[in-house]
Amino acid sequence: DEKAQAMAELQALEEGLAEGLRRSVDPRSDIVDGLLERHRAWVALMWGKPCEPAAYAGLADLYLSHPDFVARYERMEPGFCDWLTTAMKAHAARAG
Repeated sequence: DEKAQAMAELQALEEGLAEGLRRSVDPRSDIVDGLLERHRAWVALMWGKPCEPAAYAGLADLYLSHPDFVARYERMEPGFCDWLTTAMKAHAARAG
């Protein structure tokens, strides 16, 4: 039940972030920081430890370099993987 809740939260977060791409929000903008902070908290929950800004930026690199993540995010919205990872890195820089 907890896993299903966590995955539903992730889906809602990713959909909200993908909407930023659809609305042409600059991924470097702080407009999406609220969603990204929630995403970073979700990652920390999954890791079972804090997700420091540098680790979050590293996760963005992993997303961008791993074909499974790229395919998953591109299925959600074309261009989303690049947009998301740019947003994550910008958020990490502001938070760190």
